[in-house]
Amino acid sequence: MRIMHFEFGQHLYGGATQVQYLIKELADSGIENILVCPVDSAISRVTCAKKVIEIPITGDLDIRLPFRLKRLIGFYNPNVVHVHSRRGADIMGGWAARSMAVPAVLTRRVDSRELALLARFKYSLYQAVVAISSAIEQELLVHVGLNKSLVYNIPSAVNTERYSPKVTRNRLATEAGFQ
Repeated sequence: MRIMHFEFGQHLYGGATQVQYLIKELADSGIENILVCPVDSAISRVTCAKKVIEIPITGDLDIRLPFRLKRLIGFYNPNVVHVHSRRGADIMGGWAARSMAVPAVLTRRVDSRELALLARFKYSLYQAVVAISSAIEQELLVHVGLNKSLVYNIPSAVNTERYSPKVTRNRLATEAGFQ
């Protein structure tokens, strides 16, 4: 199985961090991952994807972007395209995958309101839409009007090793006055 991921954020904030976690877990499961990201983006330096393809992206209205994505899909022949970000990736990535007859998944990370008509068009390009929270899932179902069979609620991951407290039982007891 080969998955091509589109993550177009420059920085390693929440969304790109989630992509990094996902690629690592998929790779550990034997799935080949190809990451397409902006030139010199933070995720390009930390990912464990088998292949990282850095491309110039000028924003949401980069008219060359869908053709670049289509060429990459044709060359690498992924089984699935997973679009993780907006910045043009949502519509152009979906269009590129659809035009190459490759199933595509879009992950939606924000619950901001979209124009329902444009949103329905955008999501029609995908075989599945992942909502990372119940609020986003409800926005997609109620406001946008997507069919429940298209939407999957998959909460964000948390790196428990990085964010686990380093407090020992004795220190806690001492600070709380239980000794």
